[in-house]
Amino acid sequence: MADGYNSPMPYKRAAKIYDEAMLYEYAVGALSRKMRTVAELKRLMREKVRQQGEEGQLLVKVVIAKLKKQRVTPGFAARTRSSGACAWCRT
Repeated sequence: MADGYNSPMPYKRAAKIYDEAMLYEYAVGALSRKMRTVAELKRLMREKVRQQGEEGQLLVKVVIAKLKKQRVTPGFAARTRSSGACAWCRT
């Protein structure tokens, strides 16, 4: 007997479509949870936008460029006002 808790989902959840703002929030959240290299962050974001094809890959590049422009890089913690907001900022 299948109950509501143990039965398989009757439908597949639709893939989430990410825009630049959503992907940026995801990146900052990922960085706030754990210090990551640029390559690790790119890998995580590429997994999120895999279904979006070339547009998703472009979004990854844009978000990484935005983070770099804001100087969200290792060693920046001593000089930034938001050092607690991002793991890249922790030294």
